[in-house]
Amino acid sequence: MSLFKSTSMLISILGIFMIITTLGVVAYIGICIVSDGISSNIEHGGQYDKLSSLKANYTTLKNLLDDKKERAYTSTDGSLNINYLNAVSAVNVANSSIDNADSAIYANKPASEIDDQIKNAEDKINIAYNFVNKL
Repeated sequence: MSLFKSTSMLISILGIFMIITTLGVVAYIGICIVSDGISSNIEHGGQYDKLSSLKANYTTLKNLLDDKKERAYTSTDGSLNINYLNAVSAVNVANSSIDNADSAIYANKPASEIDDQIKNAEDKINIAYNFVNKL
């Protein structure tokens, strides 16, 4: 009878130990996931700022283009109409590039890839500004 009690007690203690160990492992994994998410957000902080600046530049650019729309539509000058359509196209390409950079950030792509996307968007914004300024 004593052997049965000691064996039963040992199995109970081992079971409790295994439950505590399992909870510890699950807690550790959870903490690692949360800390990786936080450090990822901190790592992309500068990229979020650049993206925000690009979006502000796009809004300004779009407003400039909208201000020149009426003049382009009422003009009989064919080159002005062509330049306006080129500017609209360049602004749309810039917006697409900004969306690509935004998607790369939210998909947790590598920082170098995100930086490339942001650089591409900056280049497209500059090209679009050149087209709009020709109007």
